[in-house]
Amino acid sequence: MADLTKTKNKGIRRKTLLFVGNTAWSMYNFRLEVLKFFSKDYNVIVLAPDDAWGAKLLNEGITYIPIVIDNKGTSPLNDLKLFWNLVRLYRKYRPSLVFHYTIKPNIYGSTAAALLRIKSIAVVTGVGTVFYKDNILTKWIRRMFRFSFRYPQEVWFLNRDDQELFTSSGLVSPAKSILLPSEGIDTATFKNTSGASNSAGGTFSFLFLGRILWDKGIGEYVEAARNIKKQYSNICFRILGFLDQRNPSAIRPQTVTDWHREGVIEYLGSSDNVKDVILTSDCVVLPSSYREGIPRSLLEAASLEKPVIASDIPGCRDVVVNEVTGYLCKPMNASDLQKKMEKMFLAPPEERMKMGKAGREKVESQFAIEVILSQYQKSIVG
Repeated sequence: MADLTKTKNKGIRRKTLLFVGNTAWSMYNFRLEVLKFFSKDYNVIVLAPDDAWGAKLLNEGITYIPIVIDNKGTSPLNDLKLFWNLVRLYRKYRPSLVFHYTIKPNIYGSTAAALLRIKSIAVVTGVGTVFYKDNILTKWIRRMFRFSFRYPQEVWFLNRDDQELFTSSGLVSPAKSILLPSEGIDTATFKNTSGASNSAGGTFSFLFLGRILWDKGIGEYVEAARNIKKQYSNICFRILGFLDQRNPSAIRPQTVTDWHREGVIEYLGSSDNVKDVILTSDCVVLPSSYREGIPRSLLEAASLEKPVIASDIPGCRDVVVNEVTGYLCKPMNASDLQKKMEKMFLAPPEERMKMGKAGREKVESQFAIEVILSQYQKSIVG
């Protein structure tokens, strides 16, 4: 593995902030604004598994150190190696504060920081299968959360449903539980300066934006699209996102290729420039099957004044106000999704535009990056 470690501003003694996540991709795509903001005054170091976005972090001037995390594995030996590697790195860099994101960094990172008496904050970005499945693994994860969450100074949640679930289950003390309203979005970057709708060109465009997983409701999206296409010829259904083959809910590339060849959907692959794809769409759809944190795809779409359709589940309903900024549909229900998509298609253009503007206002007031940076600043300085 290439050594991507880079140190900035040698000779300047500044406090160190560590940010630990389960992928460099998520650190870059979800937290880059936070990292760049605090790198002005602190020595910011990111610890995350090596992928294509590690180099991008370096290009942004962020110190990045690759680590190994067996994200989907259940090997106690691998998890023990992760724990002791974090202890080693924390001892080496002696940060004044560590931020941990996602399950394994939350559990093992919080415990490692406590062992060295280093302050930490755990950020719960979503609960995944921890609560909607009840097996040996999920029971063990809940026990580990209960153990490790004794140590952070604060535990942040991206939506109130997850916060209440963890506190009511006794996994975290209400006294240290804090609501962070999303991971923030740069509304100056995600701004629709033209106001034009793609449907003006004659074809109405729905866009699914996210990882290509069954859990994200791809199956329902394709089924609804197939049925709608039987009735209307001037609608297209696009998918933008990467095929996460390491995820248990992964969809085989051949399946996506078959859908594309059938003509039911248009697969756009993955892109670093999602803004332009959203701007050429009329509605963004996220029919997730289970709980979300706060879906960035919905924030991006709303910030760009696009109406959205999403499942009526925790996380999604924090962003979408039904009948105001878009529509909420029943999860795992292709028929209801189809009804909401047809309703969006048949709505007058001025109504969709009104939804888009309402979505933009909600993002500006609740989810703008400035709101999120304020919470980080408060906890770092305090």
